[in-house]
Amino acid sequence: MKPSFRVLSTGICLPDLIVSNEDIQQRYNPAIDPDWVADTLGIRHRHVAREGIQTSDLAAAAVASSLDKAGVDAGSVDLLILATASPDRRAPATACFAQQKSGLANAVAFDVSAVCSGFLFGLTAAAAMLATGPFKRAMVVGADVFSRATDWQRRD
Repeated sequence: MKPSFRVLSTGICLPDLIVSNEDIQQRYNPAIDPDWVADTLGIRHRHVAREGIQTSDLAAAAVASSLDKAGVDAGSVDLLILATASPDRRAPATACFAQQKSGLANAVAFDVSAVCSGFLFGLTAAAAMLATGPFKRAMVVGADVFSRATDWQRRD
């Protein structure tokens, strides 16, 4: 019989700085058509991380949000998988920083770096580790700060 799992809650953290297509047009490139960006890419605005905000900060806030919604103690989480393509630094894993910031003192923490598929790979890894390992409760987080790598001059 295959083990079953359930999602207790979800959490979210979005940076508070909102940048619209019109803002980008005015600030970076007058040739950018805000309507083209919205119609072609489906983007009307972006949440941009302010200077000093790291991927692990966003991840930790999402973890806190999820734990609060679920009514779960941070100490009961024993696995943290962070899917990110924009780590705080090359080493150690950004999951380790998020673990410390979230108070997940009992959690094994590691990153998955697979860009768009990362969160799904993280869920799959968590399910496998829950089914076969000593883990009882896992958190899977997807977090990125792509605004620092974005070329704001390009409309695409």
